[in-house]
Amino acid sequence: MPGVKRATRAAEVQRVKRIAVVAWSSVALVALAGCLPIGSVEEQQVDPGAGQTGSCSGEAPAGASQAVVEYIAAVTAATPAWLEIDARIRDVGTHRDDLLAQAQADEALLVDVRAITFPPEAADEAARFVAAVEAYDALLMVVYEKNLYLADYAEEDGELNEARAASSSRLRDVLQLPPSNCIFARP
Repeated sequence: MPGVKRATRAAEVQRVKRIAVVAWSSVALVALAGCLPIGSVEEQQVDPGAGQTGSCSGEAPAGASQAVVEYIAAVTAATPAWLEIDARIRDVGTHRDDLLAQAQADEALLVDVRAITFPPEAADEAARFVAAVEAYDALLMVVYEKNLYLADYAEEDGELNEARAASSSRLRDVLQLPPSNCIFARP
């Protein structure tokens, strides 16, 4: 019954797209609430797959606030898992299990970030960052749990990943941290 299978597949594609739209809309609404645009942030980036980690993790600058120290610690704790996923994707390509691994690595980061008491000038941006990562991971988990192909959702994946990167960059700006010099291959 190819027609039924095709219809079921089309319905599932529409369902995942609706989830991605809801997730993306959540990120957009959080950004609009803070009057900050979501978009690309151009920065020089170092490829961690090339053995360079730039400022992906490390120590907080001297005299940094407690929030900055905790944020750097959260990113530093997440970096080994991200590097492992990055290396695997660069070596053999994306596997279904990478979606779950990415979501798990991100959840560990989010647990740490949610526990940080950010100063008032950074609290909204931190909330937008959490929302952006959650939206990206929501797409990954729908694809993982439904055993779908992420490539079928390349546009949504790209938009959510870009929103995540832009939000991370804005949070670093608000925390007066230098831009991250790293990009990671994500599923």
